[in-house]
Amino acid sequence: MWEGLPLLHFAAKFGHEFLFTLLLEKIHSDPNLVDTKDGTITLHYATGHTKLVQILLEKYLCDSEAEGYGRSTPLCFSVSLGHMDSLHLFLKHGANIEVQTFLGMPIHLAVHVGNIDAVRVLHAKSPGWLRHWLYGFCTPLVAAAFCDSNECFYYLAGAADTKAKTVFYKVICGPDSEERSLLRIKFLLDHDHELNPNLFDQEMLLEELPIICAAKRGWGTVVGELLNRTD
Repeated sequence: MWEGLPLLHFAAKFGHEFLFTLLLEKIHSDPNLVDTKDGTITLHYATGHTKLVQILLEKYLCDSEAEGYGRSTPLCFSVSLGHMDSLHLFLKHGANIEVQTFLGMPIHLAVHVGNIDAVRVLHAKSPGWLRHWLYGFCTPLVAAAFCDSNECFYYLAGAADTKAKTVFYKVICGPDSEERSLLRIKFLLDHDHELNPNLFDQEMLLEELPIICAAKRGWGTVVGELLNRTD
């Protein structure tokens, strides 16, 4: 053990290639060594070092579907930590992009951390994910409405269809500023004329109009924008 980690996991996490190779080739450590604390394997820890990931996948045929903390696979780690080279490598080797973690699918994780590059890559692999609901109510776009990343929100809003964009309540309640909420609402309404700002928020079964939600927050500019768009 070193810093609370099995030595192989330590070498993988910090990119110590010499030690990593020594442990695998000379000492014959198990490449699929499991951390008993949370189920993570060597491949999870190696995601920040593409060469080590490649060795584990191609030479030792490590399990890219192994679930660690929060049911996250190594691909999920690469998404959450922003290791795009490793993400592409996992995709090349056929890693599951529909795994369900405690925080959703990989595209939900990408939105949560504001990883727009991963959002684009995962959306290109499976455009249908824009309608995939997390725990019954949260699509990737809805998740983006609650997050800080404008890039993720505007990208997903531009790619989603009308049904996937009934997110007015989230746009109002999610952002921490009136200005951000106003800009996002304008974007949604300008880019999809079928949207109706008077719709109830059916995704979360809330019966309060978006305009009422905005009024309760004291956001006059948002109320005015919704009034101007009301038939």
